[in-house]
Amino acid sequence: MAHHDPNDPSGEKYSQPVEYRHQDGPQHAPDGGHGGRNALIVIGLLGVIGAGLFVANEESHHSSGGRASAESSPGSHEPSTSISVPSTHRANSASSTAKASPSKSRTSSSAPSRPTSRPTTHATSVPSHNPVTPTSVPSHENLRLEVARTIVLGFDAQKTSLDDMVQDLRATHAGGAFLVDVDNSSGQGNELYRGIHNALPDVMLMSDEEGGNVHRLTYPFSPPSAQQLGAMTVAQVRQWGMREGAVMRQNGVRWDLAPVLDVDDGSGTGAISALDRSFGQPGQSYAAQSANIAAKADAFAKGLEAEGVEDVAKHFPGIGHALPNSDTDSHAAHTTVTNSDLRPYATLAANGDLGGVMMSNVFADNWDSSRPADISPAAYRKLDGIVGSNVLELTDDLTAISNYYGLPPAESVAAAKVAGADMPLVDYTSIGDFERAVDITVSEEPVAQIHESYEKYLALK
Repeated sequence: MAHHDPNDPSGEKYSQPVEYRHQDGPQHAPDGGHGGRNALIVIGLLGVIGAGLFVANEESHHSSGGRASAESSPGSHEPSTSISVPSTHRANSASSTAKASPSKSRTSSSAPSRPTSRPTTHATSVPSHNPVTPTSVPSHENLRLEVARTIVLGFDAQKTSLDDMVQDLRATHAGGAFLVDVDNSSGQGNELYRGIHNALPDVMLMSDEEGGNVHRLTYPFSPPSAQQLGAMTVAQVRQWGMREGAVMRQNGVRWDLAPVLDVDDGSGTGAISALDRSFGQPGQSYAAQSANIAAKADAFAKGLEAEGVEDVAKHFPGIGHALPNSDTDSHAAHTTVTNSDLRPYATLAANGDLGGVMMSNVFADNWDSSRPADISPAAYRKLDGIVGSNVLELTDDLTAISNYYGLPPAESVAAAKVAGADMPLVDYTSIGDFERAVDITVSEEPVAQIHESYEKYLALK
């Protein structure tokens, strides 16, 4: 049946009939595609590496077998039992508790922005995969459509058919999609991504294509892990980025949720070390890992770019030495951010090789110990100071926040948008949850911030 909203006098909020069906998403995804590198280019590195870049003292030079000296003991890293949800968008102050004026745009960041090289569509125009005439709906509905277009929906490949994915994307007007729980040995991901792309070519398809054990697509070769890439030359890593990027492009994926910029704590456990997801090498200090990660991740991003695929560096501000790190899961963990965590982001931004950045679900205790980075205004302010405010800023899968902290999906999406996320990622549950997320965001996120994220989406989709 069609959904009707008493606040929608036109009755045209969503033109597609929607069956109300619920679907259980996975407990968490490891992290979660339209090219557009030429849309946003960093034009200077002076401000990127300048004021406020590194906020933590550099850790001692440890080998990867030990913990950074900035970290606390495991006992001090117990997850918070409740989360303080931000009530306004990111502030202009260095304080994690400061609040900004609603009229303050995020583009005031001191770091250089990447200007658009193609015209930006006016914020009231509506992309086409489920067309609605802009003049036929109230301005409030234009805001709802802008918010909807900046939400990225996750679909469980084992529980959702291709037809249902396409229907849900049309019904919600969501601007992006990613897959979880994919059989990456059977070609399932390739088939689903191609199917969505053929039906809805303007939807930004994103996928975790890190190589090694973390990938959704099936390749005609074995993609090496980040740790294996980290031992190669820059030229070799770039070639691998091109090879993998070509497969992504052929299957409609234009956004790779990679490379991983996290250090490896050498424990052999946790979300990074257990799966060899870091470019850092065994025996390297964190400082040495950071330099190697920056060089090899930059080369991988250049390879992707050569094939028309955008990179999304992750997991800001760093989960490689977060605690606790058991069960290969970084969610509900805490970390103390160091220079080595941040340096690779500055390098990729200064080189113009940063399509987007994915925030993590960890608590960065020396920035904001009350909220995960995904929904922390302080974390987004720090990120803006490093990479500039025109780089697309995404969240990790916000389903984890719902699962671990009891914040419902709709509230998680709204909290991330208000904190500063351009495009939050969340598992799809129902049209009702999606509309609630949009409604809360429209009521709480400043209008200028909604427009800004939407225009980023238009420039890059």
